[in-house]
Amino acid sequence: MIGILQKVTSNQKILEIHGTMLRRGIEAQRLLGAHKKVLELIEEKDKSTNERGNLINVGKEVYGAMVEMIERHGRGVQRFQDFPHPQGSWILSQFAKAVQSVAFGDEMSKVCPLPPNNVVVYKDQGAYHYGLVKGLYIFHGKKNEPLTGVYLSKITPQYTWLKYPPGHIGYYLSLLGVFVGKFDESKFLMIQPCDIVLLATYHLLEKDVFRVSSNSIICCPSNCHLPCS
Repeated sequence: MIGILQKVTSNQKILEIHGTMLRRGIEAQRLLGAHKKVLELIEEKDKSTNERGNLINVGKEVYGAMVEMIERHGRGVQRFQDFPHPQGSWILSQFAKAVQSVAFGDEMSKVCPLPPNNVVVYKDQGAYHYGLVKGLYIFHGKKNEPLTGVYLSKITPQYTWLKYPPGHIGYYLSLLGVFVGKFDESKFLMIQPCDIVLLATYHLLEKDVFRVSSNSIICCPSNCHLPCS
């Protein structure tokens, strides 16, 4: 009889232990589920923030270049400050996201506003040009799709290839396949990444080198994929 009572008591304690463990397990599972939900909400918020980025007011010069780039591609757009706006028109916002780098071409090459990937060869109206990248921006299109703009200073050539007689400095530069130009810090334009053909290796020149007074640069097309700084 005593043995049976002891067995019943032990079974009761075991059931109590099992019940306690089950309750604690359920509570732990509930807490883990809540923690997971919190993590999901944080991750979703971070993702949304990264997609939106920190929008900035790009300023008058960059905004004007954005409008001109869109118009060059044959798309109608209205400046936000021009009133009245026609019904159903695309009103371009003055806010955009500044980014550190943008892929182009085969998506293996990247351009950025910092050396060594900040000088590019781009194509505009069938002609090739060099440009010094000053900024990269992502803004919203007419249907809220993301558009990317490469803001750069156009580099003006100082020597026209193969139009100089032997002995002239322009003749030897053309033989070397290099480009000597001058960039104007007061004149900018914006292009799309698809307009970029190649990166360019370059060196900024001192005053009066190659008879260029200031802001001179010597460039050469590059096929290598350089990491952004």
